[in-house]
Amino acid sequence: KPGLPDLPNPNELEFVSSFDYHMNVEGIEEYLDEFKREAYGDLDVVTVGEANGVSADQA
Repeated sequence: KPGLPDLPNPNELEFVSSFDYHMNVEGIEEYLDEFKREAYGDLDVVTVGEANGVSADQA
């Protein structure tokens, strides 16, 4: 997002969880489709990615 604003930190913690801001966000499927198309095209390859906090049913 423009300006990369800080995440809410009402308890003034040293580190704040960011999962809600980057997990299953709107538009992720379109982004991943474009990434695949632009990076790998028709190549016969396999990629591995992390899906932290996502169940097997959601994947």
